[in-house]
Parts: sequence; structure tokens; C-alpha cells
Amino acid sequence: MADKENTGNDFPDDPDKDTFPDPDINEDPEEPSGEPLVAPDDPPLDSGSDDGATMDPETEPEANSEPDSEPETSFAPLAEGTENDNPEEGDPSSPEDIGDNNMTAPGPTTVTDDFNALRGAQAKLIRKALGGLILVAPEDAEVPEKIFTGPNTFADFATLGYKPLGWLTKGDGINFTRETEQAEVESFGAQEPTRIDFTKDVTSAAFKCQETNRQVLEMYHGVDLEGVTVDKTTGEFAFSSPDVPEAIYRRLIYIAKDGNGDDAKYIIKVMPRGIVSEVQEQAWSSESELASGLTVKATRDDVLGYSVRNVFGGTGFLKLAADMGFTLSA
Repeated sequence: MADKENTGNDFPDDPDKDTFPDPDINEDPEEPSGEPLVAPDDPPLDSGSDDGATMDPETEPEANSEPDSEPETSFAPLAEGTENDNPEEGDPSSPEDIGDNNMTAPGPTTVTDDFNALRGAQAKLIRKALGGLILVAPEDAEVPEKIFTGPNTFADFATLGYKPLGWLTKGDGINFTRETEQAEVESFGAQEPTRIDFTKDVTSAAFKCQETNRQVLEMYHGVDLEGVTVDKTTGEFAFSSPDVPEAIYRRLIYIAKDGNGDDAKYIIKVMPRGIVSEVQEQAWSSESELASGLTVKATRDDVLGYSVRNVFGGTGFLKLAADMGFTLSA
């Protein structure tokens, strides 16, 4: 193979390879020659040639970069949160353009106000049972027609034969449940029942008594302790649990209180014919009090004509009557 002719310009890109200095290039930096540092054999760069040699845009002189004609200017919409430096050039966000085009939109407060007005929420109508009590009496005791005889003044329940069950556990309070059952009629071609009838509607109250008194013992053990006496010397008294629990109906009145003084509000349920339907386990432990858990089921009193009567009273409700949607009596 013939050796390739060495023209003197075909040096490999080796930094350690010696190169020949160009005699036309001034190597002394303190004495510039005034000539461009271009080797005489290198051809001049022609930006308009088609030989593929192009000038780096970053080093191209600005004098040669001016176009023959101005390009068409396009306006991009401003990003949200930025300002236009020249609002006279058709910026749609300028106050003048908004006024000319009637581009006014309702603020978010309008929607919020409509929603709040539609909701009609009143925080002052939220109630809590901050305390409560249970009164119990024999089935033949009178149920007063009016629970209150005056502002925040109750009827004389003691005279009517009602006695309190005492303290209740704080965490449990009084829990009311309503058990319902329905009978449904289904028809050919219908995707849902075409008739629904309620066949059962029973209200129950569950609570735990912390005190050990006669009323609690009678209800928990299902006995009547009227004839039981306490030995005056030893303090002993006793009774036997019945072989078959007897169905004993009682009057029960549940009263809860929210607020004090003129803001006192009372929420009341009257069960004129209640019966103990369930007793809970009783733990004898040093960790907690000896509590008697009971569940009372309400049944209809034929004379009074109801199983549960809901009563609200107190001067606090008197001030809130209109807000609750009620009118005062004449």
C-alpha cells in the first residue's frame, strides 16, 4: 500500500504532539501584530456559503444578524400573577379593557353568601346534655300534664310519688334508641317496594346507675322491696331474686339540662309505662364503682294514649322559640 502524502496539516489530535509554529502569528502578548490570528492557509469563513461551515451563533457579530424585515410579533397571554408593562397594547387585564368590554364577574363572596343563606345554620341551636336525671314511680302514679309550673320550676314530683335513681355514669349518660320494622309490598315490574308499612316502633333507654338505693335495686333485680326493712342493730337487709322475673311497669321521666340561669334549657322524655328489658353485667372491682346497667323499653299507656312524650322547656328555649321556628302562645 502506498503511503499517504503528508500535507503538513494532517496531525492527530494529540495534545502531546509537537506542532509547528506559524510565522505570521505574534507569540509575544505584549506586542500585538494588529493582524487577526488566522493561519494564512485557512480559508475565510463565509456565512452565506453552502459548504456546511457555519458560524457559532454565540460568536456571530450582532451587525450581521439584523433581518431584512421585521418578523411578525405575537403576544402571548400573561401568566397569572404577572403584570403587563404596557397596558395600552390590548392587554385584556387592563382596567380600560375590562370597562369597555363589560367583563365583570361576581366575586366568590356572592356564591358563599347564597350558600350560607340557603343553609340557614344557627350555631346557637346546637344542644348538649350537660347533666341529667331519671325519675321513677309506680305505674299508678300521676303523670303531670305540665312538667313546668313556672319559669324553670318543675312540678312537685316528690309529692306525686317520683323518686330519683341518683348519679349516672358520665361516659354513658342516657342513650335512647328507636327500633323500627317494616313490611314491604313488591309489585311486578317495580324496582322498589310499592308500599311500606311500619309494623314496629319501640323506643328504649339505656343507662348505668352508680348509686345503690331502693329504686335501683328494685329495677335491677326485678323485685318490689316495699316490705323490706333494715335491722336497726346490724344494718342487715335481704331479698331473694324471683324464680321467674315479674313484669313490673313503671313511670319514668328523663330530664337533661343545657345552660344555666335564664339560658337554662331542659329536654325531657316521659315514659308512662316502661319496663326493664335488659340488665347489664355488674362488676365487683376496686377499679370502678359498682354500677347497675339497665335498659328500659317504652310501651303504650292506654289511658294517656302514648308510649313516649317529648317535652322541651325552660327560659332558654323561650328566648330561642322564634329561631327554632315556633310562635309563642297567645
